[in-house]
Amino acid sequence: MNKKILVLVICLLIVVIAGVLVWQLWPKYKYKLDDAVFPSDCPQETKICPDGSSVGRIRPRCDFAECPIVISSDINASSSLPIDGTAEWKKYKNEEYGFEIKYPDKYKLVIDEYGWPNSIIHFIEKSAAQSYRADIELWNNIDDFSKSTNHQGAQPSFITILNGKYLTINYFKDTEALDNEWKKIISTFKITNCGLADCPIVVLDESAYWKLYQNKEIGFEFKYPGTLILNTQIWPPEVIIETIPQEFSCQENKNLKTIFGYGERKNITIGDRNYCMTMGGEGAAGTNYLTYQYVINKDDKQVTFKFGVSKTNCGVFGDQERIFQCETTQSSFDPDKLIDDIFSTFKFINN
Repeated sequence: MNKKILVLVICLLIVVIAGVLVWQLWPKYKYKLDDAVFPSDCPQETKICPDGSSVGRIRPRCDFAECPIVISSDINASSSLPIDGTAEWKKYKNEEYGFEIKYPDKYKLVIDEYGWPNSIIHFIEKSAAQSYRADIELWNNIDDFSKSTNHQGAQPSFITILNGKYLTINYFKDTEALDNEWKKIISTFKITNCGLADCPIVVLDESAYWKLYQNKEIGFEFKYPGTLILNTQIWPPEVIIETIPQEFSCQENKNLKTIFGYGERKNITIGDRNYCMTMGGEGAAGTNYLTYQYVINKDDKQVTFKFGVSKTNCGVFGDQERIFQCETTQSSFDPDKLIDDIFSTFKFINN
């Protein structure tokens, strides 16, 4: 029995020694084999890679080297989200009128022809309030937009000509975040029925359909919107042209008593234009009556614009949806921008 064990041990030792020898000697033999099969110098050949670079053959088997890994900077070819962040947005496409627009999933689309006869589609937030946020409408005449009871003199946020009609997009911009969001949504608007891959869009400036006021006796003119989102008391603006008084200065006062009631006076700068604004107001029977006066110098003259509006106490409506719409409309009224836009059209004319 001991003899059999001895033989087994000897056989195992022989196997182990043979394995060690093979492990030590095989790499040297392999390299000699490669040297025998492949020449010492690989063929001077190159391969063009997708990025435009080239690679040659390398030893030991003279295979082509790996091409560099390319990370594309083209957002259209990338599988990740594009920089503008609209890849995951939904798309509304209207075949009848030939346009499309993208929008976030936070909105649902509703057709409401009963209260909105010119509406194509409404965007409603999926929140508990189910708030109407924006609408797309089609008009035969752009003045009809401002005259409609739904918009109460508002100017559309976006307007273009589509098949001989005026397409408008209007949204409630009661916060800066919503204003920025809807500017981004509108930027995705495309016309799809012109037969081109990228149809041109003619975006109209709002002053293009404003009314023209001329005073040939004094010699000036300006353009203004026919109606405002608020009820007007003095409209179009009254304009006074005077020689710049030497003693004029805009003394700011937050508790100013004016001929229009209690209000304030302050300096306002919009772009490169400086205004002295005086606002006064008084309330009666659930309505606030506000009068604005803006003074600015042009050439060697002092130009004064004055207009008046009224704001209803939104609480009188009772219904929450109407209160919300009333408050949103009033908060979106920006008298400073309004006057600056009007003044940008103002000019002196020859008699």
